Amino acid sequence: RNLLTDKSHQGVVAHCLSLEGTSKDMARLVSCRTPLSFRDWRYLHRARLDILPLRGHSWFCSQEQDTSCRRCGKENETGYHVLNHCEEGLQLATKRHNTVQDLLETLLVKQGHDVTVNKAIPGQRLRPDVELTLSGSRVMVDVVVCYDQPGSMENAYQRKIAKYSSLGRILPLVIGSLGSWNPRNEEIRS
Repeated sequence: RNLLTDKSHQGVVAHCLSLEGTSKDMARLVSCRTPLSFRDWRYLHRARLDILPLRGHSWFCSQEQDTSCRRCGKENETGYHVLNHCEEGLQLATKRHNTVQDLLETLLVKQGHDVTVNKAIPGQRLRPDVELTLSGSRVMVDVVVCYDQPGSMENAYQRKIAKYSSLGRILPLVIGSLGSWNPRNEEIRS
């Protein structure tokens, strides 16, 4: 019996890392030249392999045990829930989003762009994260930090397109909560 192949949940995040063949994502994280502490490294790699000891995984808890989240008491305690949907951890999800947004703003300002951040669109309930003008046309960049699964990253991208496309050019910046890079983000680089 092969225990690794019996774990159907494993490899989902790792599959997301292989979406882009030229991505330096995995090489950067495996490199010894990183500011991450060993403790952070261990957590990150266990999270990416989906082998954290969480109640929602059948390999960690038996069928009779409670699988609800230890923090909020709701839903199954899985990596997906803990990183993106647990009410007790939402401030960390917001912090991840704001960190990406701040980095994007800093890079655009360094390139000489006039940038507005979190400005509400008049007459709408929409507020793109970053707005700038390129060649006379308005471009909106909206940051999404979602779980590192190919399906959820693509869905997040499409939701942002649908949400803002009637207002002008939209470039969703989709980042996985464990650091995956959506190949469609390359459009923002150009």
